[in-house]
Amino acid sequence: MRVLRHYERWRKGENRFMMLMFESFKYLFEYQKTPVPLLRNMGMNFVDQNMYLKHFIMRRAMGLTGDLPAAARA
Repeated sequence: MRVLRHYERWRKGENRFMMLMFESFKYLFEYQKTPVPLLRNMGMNFVDQNMYLKHFIMRRAMGLTGDLPAAARA
């Protein structure tokens, strides 16, 4: 139990970061008053055209980067 508790505390920050990111996306897509949709679409187009940023976000969302345990590192 001690080892699992240590792992849980270690990963809590990373989990909170991802939860905050997904809550932000939820807000951006559910809020429809101007200028939010315009800014959201501009931001999404920018990310779509910037391969480095796009891959960084995708890898982070998949759990392939960040503060990973040794066994999870490629």
